[in-house]
Amino acid sequence: MRYHVPELAERARCADNVVFDVGNVLFRFDTAHIRNAFLSEEHRKKLGDAMFVQDHEWYWGQFDKGLWSDEEVARRIAEYAGVPHAWHEVLRAYEHYHEDRVVLPLAQDIAVLREEGKKVYALTNYGVTAFDRVYAKFDFFKLLDGIVVSGREKMWKPESEIFRLIEERYALVPAKTLFIDDSYANIVAAANRGWQTWHYTDAL
Repeated sequence: MRYHVPELAERARCADNVVFDVGNVLFRFDTAHIRNAFLSEEHRKKLGDAMFVQDHEWYWGQFDKGLWSDEEVARRIAEYAGVPHAWHEVLRAYEHYHEDRVVLPLAQDIAVLREEGKKVYALTNYGVTAFDRVYAKFDFFKLLDGIVVSGREKMWKPESEIFRLIEERYALVPAKTLFIDDSYANIVAAANRGWQTWHYTDAL
């Protein structure tokens, strides 16, 4: 089998394990479509900006760590946007936004890596229910040797603890593990533990 992303062959050459981030690495989603399909015209700008433009660790962190429910984070976002009564629109978007995600070429290379005898994993910041939806939708997840989801573990990247957890759970040797992520902060965290890293930005 041939790689869909040829650079991956060289990047993974000295690795026994390859650990993928998920969003903007294995698939991408269309925020414009989500705004138009699930947010009312009246609230689209305010809610859409609060969901996708602002980088609010204070609520994404709680959501991805599994500390807030889908409804709680929807209410918090709507409140921040100044339209608290419209929280149900945010919740509806979260319940459906996995439907239009597009599989990226790296996801197709999971099978190639497995054929070459490498172990392949995912390490992702994701709320539990949201991840369950994408897991059910995309077959490539079934090819992985293991998955660590922040919402299940109550910790997230770039915290060192979640990297330590996946090392211990799957007996990963840092120097023999390649980590691929679109977030530079996460790449730094993995490199600090001795992992090989690839800051993948082709999908951004």
